Amino acid sequence: MIIDTTCSIENNFWSSDKAALNILIDRLEQSNKTNLAIQNFFNQRAQIELEYGNQLLKLSETFHTQDENFSVLSNTTEMNARAHMDLSDNIKNLLQVPLTDYFKEQEVIKSFMTNQMKESQNIKILHGDNSRQLYIQECQKSNPSDKETDILDYEYQKAINLMQSNSHLWIHNWRESCKTFESLESNRLEYLKAVIKTFASMTACAYSIDDQTCERLLTVMDDVNVQEEISKFITNYGTGSTLPEIPKYTKYKRDGRERQAETITIKEINIPTRHDEQLRSVNEQLKKIPSPWDTKKKKTLLPPHQYPLDPLYKSSNKSKSDPILSNLTFTDDKSK
Repeated sequence: MIIDTTCSIENNFWSSDKAALNILIDRLEQSNKTNLAIQNFFNQRAQIELEYGNQLLKLSETFHTQDENFSVLSNTTEMNARAHMDLSDNIKNLLQVPLTDYFKEQEVIKSFMTNQMKESQNIKILHGDNSRQLYIQECQKSNPSDKETDILDYEYQKAINLMQSNSHLWIHNWRESCKTFESLESNRLEYLKAVIKTFASMTACAYSIDDQTCERLLTVMDDVNVQEEISKFITNYGTGSTLPEIPKYTKYKRDGRERQAETITIKEINIPTRHDEQLRSVNEQLKKIPSPWDTKKKKTLLPPHQYPLDPLYKSSNKSKSDPILSNLTFTDDKSK
């Protein structure tokens, strides 16, 4: 039988054994694994985009500033967040869900096709190969039975005749199965190409928004006039250009009054002096004078004296008989 060598599955997968069937079945299994991998990829990518969008949105909501020049960070970040969240929804609704439905429909067709290919191959083997194999085994025995050989020979000829009469059926079924296989694979590859291209366009659209936000940031920052911002701040919030006076020293005040140094003045006392009473009289008179070291006041570093220190005498009359004690002034230089 002459086989057409054109580039098609039905004309290039013929064999006397199960080699062609095994290769085609293996191809279907690899296709199923690829389909599941792509489904898983879109599922994870949609989840990543959603999480990324949520994190960007949270960042934009937590960023606060009163400077209008930099509030653009919050606005552009929110735009990025919305773009990636939309990308996540599009991947899920426009790619992942339709792709899953498509694979389910294709699986039904592939299952039918696979069973048909296996059945065609089994009919061919059953009608030809098995009968021939049994007949040869009997003939190769050292002491073959003529009766058994005749029976197997008859079954072998019958199987060959049946296969020849039904060859058009299994050949037709095999061709149709190969055509279905090729159609499934072609449609699957074309569909996956369209899906991936759509995904690329969606992603490019989302990231073009990222590019636009970056351009916006650059434009806004280029428009920021540093000197103008400083001048605006001075105009709106300046507190004056007059230098403040340097503060002067002020003594600590208690009860609203400045504490002044206390001055004690001792009035002039005329003390008559008569012979031995002179010193005693002076001492008694001095005891009547308020002491600057009164015990009601705070203690000072020096204790009070019981006797006057070096009293000076002078006479208002030039008479030596009436000396008087000169006016003495005691000043408490302590600040407390």
